[in-house]
Amino acid sequence: MNKVLVIEDEDHLRNDIVEALQFEGFDSHGAEDGKVGIQRVLELKPDVIVCDVMMPELDGYQVLDQIRNRPETETTPFIFLTALGDRSHQRQGMEGGADDYVSKPFQTIELVRAINKQMEKKAARIREVEGKLKNIRDSIFQTLPHEIRTPLMSILGYAELLVEGPQYFQQDQVIQMAESIYKAGVRLHRLTENYLTSSQLQVVAFSPDTIERLRGHVVHSPTVIVEDCANAQTLTYKRQEDLNLNLRNAPVKITDDHLKKVALELVDNACKFSDPGSPITVAFVTDEKVATLAVTNRGKGMTQKNISEIGLGVQFGRDLDEQQGNGLGLFICQQIAKIYDGKLEIESIPDEITTVKLVMPLAV
Repeated sequence: MNKVLVIEDEDHLRNDIVEALQFEGFDSHGAEDGKVGIQRVLELKPDVIVCDVMMPELDGYQVLDQIRNRPETETTPFIFLTALGDRSHQRQGMEGGADDYVSKPFQTIELVRAINKQMEKKAARIREVEGKLKNIRDSIFQTLPHEIRTPLMSILGYAELLVEGPQYFQQDQVIQMAESIYKAGVRLHRLTENYLTSSQLQVVAFSPDTIERLRGHVVHSPTVIVEDCANAQTLTYKRQEDLNLNLRNAPVKITDDHLKKVALELVDNACKFSDPGSPITVAFVTDEKVATLAVTNRGKGMTQKNISEIGLGVQFGRDLDEQQGNGLGLFICQQIAKIYDGKLEIESIPDEITTVKLVMPLAV
């Protein structure tokens, strides 16, 4: 039975709506004002919220704003119920994230139709999410064994040679094998760390208290972190000469660790998917409200379809290309951006130029 919460300050109207919806087969509940409504949303976890606009304590727009800013309710269907019929109020509600508008006076069938329409949309979103989860699971099952097996076989193979017959190898050969073992170990360690990080970030996404705490952090000198990460990654790929830096310092709302993770992943991708000798530009710029970390390279790039499918374990063109990568880097960056009310933007022309941007709030 679909659960509906009706937030309405007029007692008789609220009770009539709740009873009418119960008669229509809904598990309906009421709240007498916006403040109580927020509390009941968190308690009941309704499938649909029906909310009046003009109310004491919190008006409908304020309720909507709080609902949309909570990870656990940001996608809950929200229907405004109001006597305000002019387009400016409708536009304000829709721009704030409302899903529909029912004007007073109304017949029960109108509200039922609006609710059913939102339930159908919600079911379609659930099917879409389930489809994406299936694709993620399939992708993980296809890629993870390869990603683990490749470095592991390298470690075991070289280690076996050294254990069974070290006397047969020259010193330089032993050093080369040791370096290969080390590189494979680093790759395996990074794979493990990225899967753990992605799992932790998904848990954080459903913890409002943790998100609020993280958003209280400020990095006062982000360009120091960005420059260190850029230098470290280009050194790993022996591409120091390809690096161009354009950094302007400003305090931003993010933790040191998360900024470092994004910078490392973006520069790593730029190195990995572009040819040595081609430029890699790392910029950190600001405007009045946000700061942007932008990493640009001239390499394989991504299609719009690729960009829309970014997710856990999703790889692009693995059947055609043999670049190392487990598809987690951009997904992790995307999740970090969401935590800080920022966004990850990707602009790409395949085989020409790609720019990936982390946009995050300034600390003011």
